[in-house]
Amino acid sequence: HSGNMPSDIVNRPVSEWKDLLVNDFEPAVFKDHPVLSELKKALYSDGAEYASMSGSGSALFGIFSNEPKLSGMVEDVRIHQSIIK
Repeated sequence: HSGNMPSDIVNRPVSEWKDLLVNDFEPAVFKDHPVLSELKKALYSDGAEYASMSGSGSALFGIFSNEPKLSGMVEDVRIHQSIIK
């Protein structure tokens, strides 16, 4: 249906994507890994205009219009990721 195709949505302001652009894998993945759902919520709490799981779940990402002040949860993950690289 016109206006809700991903190509139409991404041409809208990022601030409008939250309720329009969804990853259909998220409910199943979040059910088995609830910490990922909490991380997505933390990205929004930290000021993301849009947050999502990429593809089939290799990453969670947030799009910010300003440099975020990361919450403890997101900062802990960022520090952990830098240690294991």
